[in-house]
Amino acid sequence: MKRISVGIVIVALFAFTTLWLLAQTQRGQQPMSNQPQLRNQTFPSAVGNSSGASIGTLAGQSHSITQVAATPNVISTNATASVTVSAVIADPTVIPNSVNLLRLNGGGNQPPILGQLHGDQNGNYSIQVAFDEATAGQISLQISAAFRGDLKRTLSNIITVGVNTQGVVLSIPPQFQIDGNALTLGGPVSLTNFGAQYQQGGIVPPGGAELDFPSIPLPTTTLDTLIAYELAGATITSSSTVSVDGVPCRAMSYTDSYGGGLTYNNVAVYCPHGGLLYKMYLSDRSGDSMGGQFLDSFQQILSSIQFAE
Repeated sequence: MKRISVGIVIVALFAFTTLWLLAQTQRGQQPMSNQPQLRNQTFPSAVGNSSGASIGTLAGQSHSITQVAATPNVISTNATASVTVSAVIADPTVIPNSVNLLRLNGGGNQPPILGQLHGDQNGNYSIQVAFDEATAGQISLQISAAFRGDLKRTLSNIITVGVNTQGVVLSIPPQFQIDGNALTLGGPVSLTNFGAQYQQGGIVPPGGAELDFPSIPLPTTTLDTLIAYELAGATITSSSTVSVDGVPCRAMSYTDSYGGGLTYNNVAVYCPHGGLLYKMYLSDRSGDSMGGQFLDSFQQILSSIQFAE
């Protein structure tokens, strides 16, 4: 009987131990969601919003940096140019001393900060930056700002400053785009309002205009001789003297006809300065209802030009 009683006790102890181990194993297999998960858990925002915004972000809130511009937005190589970058930040939660100008490098590296923009009571921010570029191409700029209640900084749209080898500094109206490939190859400043999407044969489409700003070494012939040579076969409609960056220049208006009803209205401005002859051209299709606006834009650009030489 003793042996039987001892055996019963041993079996009972073994069964109890097995059940206890099984219970501990099941507890260890409970889902991780029952444990504290600080990395994924949501918290009320800094202003007491408890709607489930992730930490550091206000639910439904967005910030914006608008009206970002650079003036001038075309500069020349091997000449120091002062560029004013401006923006509007109307959001009152912006941290004023956090608004920085970044120069993007395209290599995926942390972009360097060129400086801090300063604002006024109306949310207008600006900074002046000096550039002295050795090679032609484009400089990509972006504004970064921090806002109270948001751990993530807000970025503006990217803007570009063209760098040309032709010795001109100017400001491009927003409706025109610069040919970045031409700049990179050392070509002239070339602008269109149609994304350089020419019709077959290189024809400017209706509603389109192109502007070019090349420069050449000052020719040994007279300016009148050069103009007569370049405009041979064109119908000259007017000739006048205009001032560009304080330099007396010759402005010629003329038309070119190519048959099939295709005629261009053109303006060419010739500015001898230093050892270079700067030339500025506007071309659009004759009879285009936008012709007056194109001429206004061209004159706006002329008034912004500075000669780097």
